[in-house]
Amino acid sequence: MAGPIYYKRRLLTVKSATVTPNLGGKTVLASEPWTFVESWLRNKSTAEAAFYWEQARNFYLSSKSLPPTAAPLPLYYCFLNAAKTLLIVKKQAFSNSHGVAGNFSGTRLTRPSTEDEKIRFKTRGILAALSRLLDDHIVPGEYEYNLDQVFYNIPYIHRAYSLSYDTETRAVPELFIPLRNPHFVSKLGSSQSWFVAEIEPDPRYANGHTINKLPSGFERVNNINDRFVIRLKRRFNWSKEKMETFEAYHRKLRKYVMPIVGKGDKRWYMRRGSNGDKWIDRSPVTLAYAAMHRLSELSRYNPMILRGYLSGKHNWIITEFIQKSPYQFINEISSEITGFEFLDTGVI
Repeated sequence: MAGPIYYKRRLLTVKSATVTPNLGGKTVLASEPWTFVESWLRNKSTAEAAFYWEQARNFYLSSKSLPPTAAPLPLYYCFLNAAKTLLIVKKQAFSNSHGVAGNFSGTRLTRPSTEDEKIRFKTRGILAALSRLLDDHIVPGEYEYNLDQVFYNIPYIHRAYSLSYDTETRAVPELFIPLRNPHFVSKLGSSQSWFVAEIEPDPRYANGHTINKLPSGFERVNNINDRFVIRLKRRFNWSKEKMETFEAYHRKLRKYVMPIVGKGDKRWYMRRGSNGDKWIDRSPVTLAYAAMHRLSELSRYNPMILRGYLSGKHNWIITEFIQKSPYQFINEISSEITGFEFLDTGVI
């Protein structure tokens, strides 16, 4: 038997911050996190960090009035400066290069494809430092993906991706499993503890096929028959006096469990285990940074190509990414900076 863990009279749940989550902190209810984080930085960090955050906000605001062909350029610099802020706060060393490069591997004479838009994760620079901070640096070395792959692995545009490519003869494999009530439990009379969550009770997900696609180390709780409850087999010893043990466990868990933030709502998803050649074992934060960098290059150097993408089958995917990624990226970076959860209640 196991029971839920409570910390400071609150159920111990998964947090958005992977590095140092504020487990006892209240959720910050605000229409946007910019002002709260600015105040937090002025009280808790340095003038340099606060300046980069202000720059990030200015670039974000400047993008609001721009069309999709132009918005990626200021949005990338928004992401860049927000990432710098986080790295400064966490005292993570970094060089000022971008840490990412892009090129086109096909020919522009025929219809361009996002599969030919290459993105290279480099060993130095802002993206490399961000990857190290988020335990996203798999093995030292450069990695190359294509823009189509990267889009497929970003949860908040995955549905747009799937519907854009689903046909009567080809279905895009679902990559993300919706979860309910992700939290931590402890064995009664013991400090042995682990992660549990319920798969959304939808027949598309709550079935044996989904269980077979769980990441390595996860399994169904077999003594619960009326629901599909899963758990991480690896355990940790819960102790309020040794929170670093839980934080290390939580940090590893967040490689598989990730949020999508909406108005008044935060939903959690589990990324399935290796799911074909499009699967990338990286954080949506670093993937969004890399994707926006490539779109910003197109916006600056090849705007007609970007316009071509926005006029074809890639239109919905790219538009959804440009519209949704700033809110998601800044929300997650804000949580990493401060440790708090952020939620827009949608109430004026």
